[in-house]
Amino acid sequence: MQSNSLIASVLILLLLLSLSGCADTPTEPQLTEEDVAQMIAEALAEADIEGTAINAVYGVPETIARLAVQSTVYLSVLTSTGEQSSGSGFFIDSDKVATNYHVIEDAVKGTISSPFNPTRHAIIAILAVDEDHDLAIIRVEGYTAPPLALGDSDPIWIGYRVYVIGSPRGLKGTFSEGIISAIRPDNNFSKDEVFQITAAASAGSSGSPVVNISGEVIAIHVGSNLTGVNLHFAIPVNHLKALLSTIR
Repeated sequence: MQSNSLIASVLILLLLLSLSGCADTPTEPQLTEEDVAQMIAEALAEADIEGTAINAVYGVPETIARLAVQSTVYLSVLTSTGEQSSGSGFFIDSDKVATNYHVIEDAVKGTISSPFNPTRHAIIAILAVDEDHDLAIIRVEGYTAPPLALGDSDPIWIGYRVYVIGSPRGLKGTFSEGIISAIRPDNNFSKDEVFQITAAASAGSSGSPVVNISGEVIAIHVGSNLTGVNLHFAIPVNHLKALLSTIR
C-alpha cells in the first residue's frame, strides 16, 4: 500500500504539471478528472502485479529481504588439508553462485544449502576465480534460486545505504542494514579499493551479497576488522561482473 500511495502521488503531480504546461497550447487535448482517475487506477493495478519490484525500488527493507534472502546460500567446504571452511554466496545465474575465493580455496569438495532448508547440494565445479579481488564463481547441482541483479559499483559513495545477507556463524539468511562508511584504497582484502560498511557481518559472512535499496548487488562482503566495531569490508561488484564475463 505504501508504494501504491507513492505512485499515485507521483502520477497526480506529473499530471498537474502536464496540465499546467499545456495551458498555452489549446490545440492539445485536455485531461478530465475521469481520465486522471483511470490512469491512476491502471498504475495501481500494475503496482499490484509488480509490487515486489516497486517496493524494492523505493527501499522497503522487508521487500528487499524477501527478494535477496531466497537467493543467498550457505557454503560448507572440505579443503585438501582436511579442514572445514564455511561462508556465504548468492546466485548470479540459474546454476552459478558467487562467493569469495578464500571460502573455496583448496577445496576438494563442498556443498551449498538454502536459508530455508538444511538439505545440501553439491558444488560440482569452480568456474572462475579472481585471487586479486578474492572472488570466485562456482557451479552447483540440484538446487537453484532467482539470481540477484548486479548493479554498478562505480558511482557508490560514502553514506550510501546498503544491506548484507549472509550466514554469520552459520545463522543462514541473516539480513542487516548499514551504510558505506568509507572507501579504502589501502587494505588487506583486495589489490584495489574496497567499501567499508557498517552493516553487521560476523565470521561466516564472507561471500555475502551487499545490496542497495533497489535490491541490486553493489559489493561482496570479504572480511572484517575483528579488533573494532562495525569495521566490515566489501569488494565492489564490478570486479565480479568482469570475472563473470570471462565464462559467458
